[in-house]
Amino acid sequence: METQVLIARDLHYISASEADQVSADGNEISRILMALISAIQAKIDTDAT
Repeated sequence: METQVLIARDLHYISASEADQVSADGNEISRILMALISAIQAKIDTDAT
């Protein structure tokens, strides 16, 4: 997704500030999803023992 944001910015489809916000939002979503995956994996590991 980062590449598409940079291309959109470079082609002036979105402003630099919009690109920064989209990138920050994407990073936050990524962190949330990784935490969710870790929590689910921990639950699976706990239930397996």
